[in-house]
Amino acid sequence: MRKYVLFVFFIFQSVFTVNAQSISLKDSLLQLLKKLPNDTNRVIVLNELGFEYRHTKPDSTYILAQQAVELAQKLKFLGGEARALGTKAAAFKFLGDYAKSLKMYNQAFELNSKLGDDYRKTVILNNKADLFMQQGDWPKALKTMKECFVIYNTLPNPPAGSKPVYFSNMGECFLNLNQLDSAKFYFTQALPLAEATKESILTTIYYLLGDMALAENNLKQAYSFYKKSISNAVTENRFSDLFESSIRMAKLFQKTKKSDSALYFAKQSLVFAQKGAYLGGILKSSEYLAKLYKGKNDTEALKYYTIAVTAKDSLYSQDKVRQLLSINFEEKEKAQQIEAENILNKNKIRLSILIGIITIMIGIALILYKNNKQKQQANKILKDKNEEIEETVAQLKATQVSLRAKNAENELLLKEIHHRVKNNLEVVASLIALQSAKINDPEIQDAMLASQNRVQSMGILHQKLYQSEHLGFIEMKNYFQNLSENILDSYNQTDRIEVDINMEEIELDVDTAVSVGLIINELLTNSLKYAFPNEKKGNIKLSLENLDKDNLSLKISDNGIGKSPNTKTIGTGFGTQLVELLTRQIEGSFHEKNDNGTMISINFKRQKAT
Repeated sequence: MRKYVLFVFFIFQSVFTVNAQSISLKDSLLQLLKKLPNDTNRVIVLNELGFEYRHTKPDSTYILAQQAVELAQKLKFLGGEARALGTKAAAFKFLGDYAKSLKMYNQAFELNSKLGDDYRKTVILNNKADLFMQQGDWPKALKTMKECFVIYNTLPNPPAGSKPVYFSNMGECFLNLNQLDSAKFYFTQALPLAEATKESILTTIYYLLGDMALAENNLKQAYSFYKKSISNAVTENRFSDLFESSIRMAKLFQKTKKSDSALYFAKQSLVFAQKGAYLGGILKSSEYLAKLYKGKNDTEALKYYTIAVTAKDSLYSQDKVRQLLSINFEEKEKAQQIEAENILNKNKIRLSILIGIITIMIGIALILYKNNKQKQQANKILKDKNEEIEETVAQLKATQVSLRAKNAENELLLKEIHHRVKNNLEVVASLIALQSAKINDPEIQDAMLASQNRVQSMGILHQKLYQSEHLGFIEMKNYFQNLSENILDSYNQTDRIEVDINMEEIELDVDTAVSVGLIINELLTNSLKYAFPNEKKGNIKLSLENLDKDNLSLKISDNGIGKSPNTKTIGTGFGTQLVELLTRQIEGSFHEKNDNGTMISINFKRQKAT
């Protein structure tokens, strides 16, 4: 125990010394950037500086990468443009916009293919694999890493530092696909290479080896590797790695029932994430701490849950900044296009006027002076009118650009409102959960859980709204999947009950979607509670389909015990009343059938979203 305390003291005393090397590099790059002209060297420095900011200020990374892209395109510097697109992709990845990140990586890969730079192609493929890892899509990540190795193995003299990184990522893919022998092979290859070159990936390899030992239930070896990862991260002063290592150590102690040590390392992981301005780490640590304190110290649990909500808001604010920046760049391009059109129009008008003047001058030799003077006056009036028309057209185009930008900003603000509503509903649901933990009456607890699920069903809907491209519609299939997963998890029935959602993608207006979501919440909850007694396993089918262009049919059925017409209502009957009320609200008709289980269908009219 004494050795463990001394180890912890050494680690966390060392961490809080300084971050001088990293600060010095950023400051040096900033100073150099102020002195450089708009040449290829400036593109390189913009890329390097953006790369340094990717963990702490991804929005700044986006701005610097965008400047690098524009300057590289102007200079026709393809290598710099390819590197800048990769840096821009990293910014989108850390901002959580995975679709745009993947698009940028693909563009960077195409440019490197044109340049014949096979090594940079392996770097892009490795980064794409990391993008899939962050989304939890391990099969795609593994496929991408295999493509990376196909090219890497053809390189005559690849950089020594890249090989342990690629081996480590390949091992992580196999580890998360539970192919432990393959994972061990690649980690065993990566470890001596990283130790020999002293690459920063060494910390990652250590804690991934700890993860593998934990998967094999070798807790002593897992502790040893996590300890090494923390020591190495301290040496390199990398707060993101210290966060990853510490939160893993916390989960290891939780697994061994050492709650005090688990809390200690969980709090340290939050400190490291905060010091590194790593918002994703702050969110994970605070959520984990809220989970550890839940049911033990509700005040602390609520405090850390509030930190988690704040971290989510900060991530969304960065997303808002990025979108507003994107709008500005698009409008800038449109303004330049309009300016070019105006210049072209002016040149055409001037050419027309010049032709008119030449014609008039020829006429001077043929007609009297008086007639020539009258024609000149008429030409002047025409020129003035043309200038007035040009000015009016320019004003109209400028107004149109301004309105487009305003509309985009309003849409973004509306998404933020939905995001705030979703967060507030999450707080309400958490408060209900905390309150129900204090209640011993099973019926009241059941009612509180039902209320919590109703609030969460509306919270999920608002989450879909701010993530959607169309604020007036909700895509119901994905909503049903999220809603059913949440309800199964709340009743701890994910292993016993399977929910089958067999339907096409259908969009509903927001008002109808709220009612349908609450109806599904009540009917699915009712099946879980009463259709499968005595821990019986079962299947619930859920679908929404078009009867015709104006009518839809909502169906939910189970293969449970069913019920007879004379069966007495169990519970308060509030859920049944709520379903009947919501069915009338959407102008629907309710039908129930009992044959080898229960099948309920509700037919209703499609409402047109405004």
